[in-house]
Amino acid sequence: PTSIPSQACAAGRFWSQATGSCEFCPVGTYSDRTNKADSFPWSECRLCPRGRSSPLGSNNGTTDCYACRPGTYAPTAGSACINCAPGFYQFKANATTCLACPAGQGTLSGGVFCYTCGAGKYSTGGMPCTDCAVGDFATEAGRTTLCTNQCLA
Repeated sequence: PTSIPSQACAAGRFWSQATGSCEFCPVGTYSDRTNKADSFPWSECRLCPRGRSSPLGSNNGTTDCYACRPGTYAPTAGSACINCAPGFYQFKANATTCLACPAGQGTLSGGVFCYTCGAGKYSTGGMPCTDCAVGDFATEAGRTTLCTNQCLA
C-alpha cells in the first residue's frame, strides 16, 4: 500500500514511502522546494550533475551541488565525490573520471598528481608504486617493470 503524506516535506527532504515520513535528500541530490502533502509527486530529490555532489539534506542545486575537488570524481549524476584509486589521479575539479598514472609513477588514494617511484619500487602504470619482491632490487627511480636484479647470496 502507498502511504499518503500527512505533512509537507521541507526543501532538502523527500517523502519516503518506506518510513512514511520526510527524510533528508541523499548525498549527491537536492530538493529546492517545499513539497505539499496534497500534491503528487509528493516530493523528489533531484540529481546533482556528473562531477558534482552535495551534502545530505541539500536544498539548493545551484549552491549545494559543489564541484568535486581535485583528487576526486563523481562518475554519474547523483553520486558522491569518490577518491581516485591508488595509481590514478585527477588535477582538475568537477571531474567525472580519474587518469591512470604512467608507468614508473604512482600515487595514493585521492591523488592530485603522480610522483616518480623511488629506487626499490616499480609501477607498470595505473597502480601505486610497489616494493620490489624479496630478493630482487632496483637501484634506479621510475622503474616501469618488475625488479629483476637479484641480490647476491
